[in-house]
Amino acid sequence: MLLFGKLLPVFLPSRLKKQSMTYVVSVESLESRAMLATYSVSNLNNSGVGSFRDAIDQANANAGTDEIAFTVAGTVSLTESLPFITQPVLIDGSTAPSFDGTPVVAINFDGASGFEFHEGSDGSTLQSLAIVNAGTAGVTVSSNDVSLFGNYIGVLVDGETPAGNTAGGLVITSSSSGNQIGKTISVSSGSLAVASGGNLISGNNGSGITIFGNNNLIQSNLIGTTISGDEALPNTGDGIEVKPGSEGNLIGNDNPVAGVSWYDQTGISIQPITAWQGIRSAGTAEDFLICGTSGDTGVLYNGEISGENGIAYTVDFPSALQTSVYGPDLVSTENNLVRLVGSYINSQSSDRYGFFYEGTLSELALGSGIYRPIPNPATEGT
Repeated sequence: MLLFGKLLPVFLPSRLKKQSMTYVVSVESLESRAMLATYSVSNLNNSGVGSFRDAIDQANANAGTDEIAFTVAGTVSLTESLPFITQPVLIDGSTAPSFDGTPVVAINFDGASGFEFHEGSDGSTLQSLAIVNAGTAGVTVSSNDVSLFGNYIGVLVDGETPAGNTAGGLVITSSSSGNQIGKTISVSSGSLAVASGGNLISGNNGSGITIFGNNNLIQSNLIGTTISGDEALPNTGDGIEVKPGSEGNLIGNDNPVAGVSWYDQTGISIQPITAWQGIRSAGTAEDFLICGTSGDTGVLYNGEISGENGIAYTVDFPSALQTSVYGPDLVSTENNLVRLVGSYINSQSSDRYGFFYEGTLSELALGSGIYRPIPNPATEGT
């Protein structure tokens, strides 16, 4: 208990010939508080003083949000799993020498378990590291309000060389909520996704992101591409996989279809999209599916990434005022069956609703195929 004293003047009655003054000590108590600390990683060793492992151990032993900073760049090659993270901590790779917006520190798990944020680590941040070669997911989050910014998950620090994690890039468990994966940096000319804000999640065995929990924000990430965004580096599973029962997730800034459990308005289960990458390999060399929005119309492009020798298709939800497309999947190269997920605004309301499209590329070109509306989760639930 910390004690601090203040001297308060007390005046004696004026009838005394000489005014006297004495002091009474007033004692106040302050709550004891844990001192927050910064732990430095000064070498690339698996363990020992100055190692990354040692810094995690110290942060776990100290209550409150501490920081782990790096005074060295390079690759930490592990020979065993790191401790679970059990206290709030900022693990900040941007503190390393020569950092210029992209990771210069890699954590090579070499088959050991990846990062695991467990109970007690609410509010932690993991940023600006390359997270590679884990025998599990690169990052598993089982606590709440964890942030991941500017990491390369499944890719080396060059942003191009795959070094995938065995069970996917990131898993958000059913006990976890309120996490933020990537962010958009605001600048004077508008909002811009920059390297240190979004994560690169590519080259993993399994899905890039798997979500079991609720109310998570996924935005401004590159998934299934290199850091340039114009070359494919796919995860073997989905780009983003939202599991049944997961609700209220926002995928993409103000994405209205986030949190949908993939049931249409009749309650009939529909086949989920098997890839959510904005850029997706269509199964043959130099053949990609790229989706987006042009004006008030959704666009699906099928062809070379250079934009040459390809075909662009417009995607318009029937009677909609605006249509946007977020995820493509070419189901069959034999009959060009395609599935899309997107959103639309109807002419009667400014409310956004999701939709699921299934049809052939020929049907899409003719404006036909099957459009299934998906209720806005913010207004109608899932």
